[in-house]
Amino acid sequence: MAQTNKNVKYSVESLDIVKSDILEPINYQYEGRRDIDIVIKQPEFTSVCPMTGLPDFGTITINYRPNLKIIELKSLKFYLLQYRNVGVFYEHVVNRILDDLVYVLNPKSMEVTGEFTSRGGITTKVRALKEGTTHASPKFGEKAKIFTPRDEYKISQRKFKAPKRHEDRRNTKDFRRT
Repeated sequence: MAQTNKNVKYSVESLDIVKSDILEPINYQYEGRRDIDIVIKQPEFTSVCPMTGLPDFGTITINYRPNLKIIELKSLKFYLLQYRNVGVFYEHVVNRILDDLVYVLNPKSMEVTGEFTSRGGITTKVRALKEGTTHASPKFGEKAKIFTPRDEYKISQRKFKAPKRHEDRRNTKDFRRT
């Protein structure tokens, strides 16, 4: 289904053409014996800007800890190739990839990052996380801190004191003229 922007004459594919059933899960043979982290990079990811119709280039990095299934890489490659002519924003494509992979694999944790090349001097990095995953990738050998929705709530409920405005400080002893 091609879409056309009213202001620019071009044609792009809709996100509806991307099918997640192309993704093939494989049984993880070491489930229950040890945890591993799998990092997959696709440095030649392409999609299309839905506003201008120009191609967008970037690197998609998938970092996950498998539960019962791992992804077959050839199927992942063909899945990602489906985005080549799709008009989609960076933020949406990263979230869609995460949703599709989580649905197929049901991993313990997953993070999908898109680092998109500069356009007009602006480089964009988008990261989407499955709940219960790390908010920052740990350094090699470090144990990752796992954040749960409860932790997120605690952080959001912290009370922060706003700094006093200059006018408020003027009436204190330190600011009075002698």
